[in-house]
Amino acid sequence: MRGGVSFIGIGVEYATFKADSSLSAVNEGAAVTLVSNDTVGLGTADKPLVGKILKYEDDGIVSVQYEGFAEFDADSTALPVVGGVAVVNGAGKVKAAPATTTIDMATNVVVSVDSVNNKAVILLK
Repeated sequence: MRGGVSFIGIGVEYATFKADSSLSAVNEGAAVTLVSNDTVGLGTADKPLVGKILKYEDDGIVSVQYEGFAEFDADSTALPVVGGVAVVNGAGKVKAAPATTTIDMATNVVVSVDSVNNKAVILLK
C-alpha cells in the first residue's frame, strides 16, 4: 500500500484457463496473455495483458485474475505510465504499451507505478 491508498482486491474476477507448456508454479503472480485457444502463457513482448496468474495446478490449469485491481511486477526498462495501457513483456512482467499499440484503455489502465520497487497497480477490465 502506497500513500495510504490500496485498490488491491477491488472488483476482482477470476477465470480458469489452460496453461501454456512453459508455465509452472513459479509463474504464480505473472502477467499473462492468450497464446492459443483457452490457453494463457507469458507470450511475447507487447502482447495484450489478459491478467495475472493466481494459482497454477499440476494438471496444467491456471486461475487467472482478469478483472479488477491487481499489482504486477513491472519491467524496469519500460515502466508503465499512470493513465496509460500496459502490455506483457514476455517474461511475466508488465511494461508500457508501445506508442503504436492498438490496445486501448478498454482492456486495462495503469493506476499507480512504484519505480523504486518496479511495481504497477493496474485496473483490469
